[in-house]
Amino acid sequence: MWRHRPDIIISTGAGTVFFLILWAKLLGAKFILIETFARFDSPSIFARMAAPFADYIIVQSAALAKAFPRAAIFDPLEVLDRCRPDKKKLLFATVGVTLPFDRMIEMVAKAKEDGDISEEVVFQTGIGGLLPQGSESYETLPFDRVTSYLREADIVICHGGTGSVITALREGCRTIVVPRMAERGEHYDDHQTEITRAFAARGLVIPANSPEELVSALRSSRSRKPVSATTNPARLIEHLKTVLSQHAR
Repeated sequence: MWRHRPDIIISTGAGTVFFLILWAKLLGAKFILIETFARFDSPSIFARMAAPFADYIIVQSAALAKAFPRAAIFDPLEVLDRCRPDKKKLLFATVGVTLPFDRMIEMVAKAKEDGDISEEVVFQTGIGGLLPQGSESYETLPFDRVTSYLREADIVICHGGTGSVITALREGCRTIVVPRMAERGEHYDDHQTEITRAFAARGLVIPANSPEELVSALRSSRSRKPVSATTNPARLIEHLKTVLSQHAR
């Protein structure tokens, strides 16, 4: 920091960079805070801590702007008007990159056992996660294999991580989300519930927090038109270019 003396610092967090930002501010840098994509309803701890030191704040929802009245709002979600790829009678259940999520896997396995899932099921369970018998199951998969399954799968059941949700929606999958919950020790807070609620409000996913809700979500997903969506940062990038040109020394 002392050697390069940046003109501008841009950060979404997390807390480990907080003191780095303070140091940069002391050296005269401007600070642009972009609230994490994992937050739609309430600010992250990092944003609450860092906002008083920010020269510019960017959030993605009106709800977050209530916490930061001087923030600019850029909603990155974009529904795609396109035909989805041809799909197989396949359900892909994925818990994300590494961490297991046995509650979700058990819910899907039970629905399959009870006959509520007629599709072929492929599980990605996380390292050390439960591997259901009688179905194709993997702890981890390289991203190209995940993408291949998403292109083929009619239905995806995933945890509430933005990466998993968005990659499923990009491939036009009927997407059911089981958010990890802090009270069950599945995550450090309930931001996945917040993410799931925000996507569901836009008609992009169906949430399920119990075996009964999962069965209902499966029925609902099969009866409604699939939606394709993605994140499009183009407007935000153009806005940042303008802000950077104004604040650069």
